[in-house]
Amino acid sequence: MSVDDIRSSGRRSSLYAVTVEIGDRRIGGRIQDHSERGCRIRLDEPVRADDRTVMVVRAEQRAAGTIAWRSSRSIGVSFDTPPPEDMFAPSMRIDPSAPRPARSPRFRRPGLGQEAPMPGQVESGRQWSQGDPRFND
Repeated sequence: MSVDDIRSSGRRSSLYAVTVEIGDRRIGGRIQDHSERGCRIRLDEPVRADDRTVMVVRAEQRAAGTIAWRSSRSIGVSFDTPPPEDMFAPSMRIDPSAPRPARSPRFRRPGLGQEAPMPGQVESGRQWSQGDPRFND
């Protein structure tokens, strides 16, 4: 039986910057995946073995929880109550009314896709092909 079979809610991958408050300490970290019941956080510094309760803070939203497991720099947090819905909403939104570029950028070499070659291209092609018997008339 895998861990995914045991979980009661599905995990969603994410990479959100958070601050974890443990007692009087504040530790930076990143949420690696989350669900409505908990999350996995990669921390910038390790937590102590006696740390149990945490407060996860992201974009002015807060969620209280308990450390369910720990490794050297990661913790699993089980939320005491479901976090606010917008806690895991993307922080960057695309404004549909924002102006679009006048034209899309072109990432092609000059001269490609033209009907007639540019003046210098014909001569450089002749110089390149000289000496190769496949190109001699």
